Amino acid sequence: RGQVIATLHFGDNYFHEHKDEAIAAIFDAVRAAEPQVVVAGPAFNSGRYGVMCVEAGNAIANELAMPCVTAMHIENPGVDAYREFANAWMYCLPTAEATSGMSEAMTRLAHLTIRLAKGEKIGSAAQEGYIGRGIRHIEKTESRGAARAVEMLLRKIHGESYASELPLEVWDDAAPAPPLDRDLERRVHPER
Repeated sequence: RGQVIATLHFGDNYFHEHKDEAIAAIFDAVRAAEPQVVVAGPAFNSGRYGVMCVEAGNAIANELAMPCVTAMHIENPGVDAYREFANAWMYCLPTAEATSGMSEAMTRLAHLTIRLAKGEKIGSAAQEGYIGRGIRHIEKTESRGAARAVEMLLRKIHGESYASELPLEVWDDAAPAPPLDRDLERRVHPER
């Protein structure tokens, strides 16, 4: 249902060391090929490559107003860059940590890319399975926000499943460092 019309490749070290030249080359290649959608990656858990995919995709989305799709593991540093840029033309799909998940990643990339090329409406991250960007859209609903909040609270109180309309960022718990050994510190640094 789709066709790859061009492939552009270069090292992530080159991209990060020569960003302006690399992005200019990407723009030239994309303008020459005239694709409907640009796919960058998948990056899996390769951090510098993930950041490159997001930065290149966002540059294309901003400059050429063209949809871009990438894919990477949720712990890839590129995901933070993706959320920071929060471009409505850019989508990032979650992948396995390693390239052993290539088949699934490529299948999901192809599916979303074809939908974007057709101009289909893409729903929320929760509906579609891409990584959320924090972009919120105003939607008209049947009930007021206060009524929906009370319904959610009642579901929570009764132990039923519920989903917040405004998800909060969840922070990892980190164990505190062990206390300093003051006697050791005095022996090493008696002047203190």
